[in-house]
Amino acid sequence: MSRAFACYGGKIITISSRRQLEGYQVGLRAYHACEQEEGELPADSLDDHEFTRSLDQRMPRDLSGIEATSWRASFIIGWTCAHLMIDAWG
Repeated sequence: MSRAFACYGGKIITISSRRQLEGYQVGLRAYHACEQEEGELPADSLDDHEFTRSLDQRMPRDLSGIEATSWRASFIIGWTCAHLMIDAWG
C-alpha cells in the first residue's frame, strides 16, 4: 500500500505502511480537533511541550521503536498539511 503525494515546497512524501497512514490521519484529525477547541490557528498557539503531549496522547502504545518513529513523523506531516490547508489525497 504505497501512496505518494507532493507536500509543501514540492517535496514528495511516501506513506508505505498502514501505521504511517494512521499517523497521518490522526495528525489531520488532531489539528482539526484542536482548531475547534482553541479557535483560529491552534498550531501557532501550542508550544513544543503542548504539541508533544498531544502527539503522545494519540500515539498507539503497541509500536516498536521504528514504527513509533515512523508514526510520529506521519502525525507531524498530517498536522502540517492540515495547518497549510493542503489536501494531500485530493
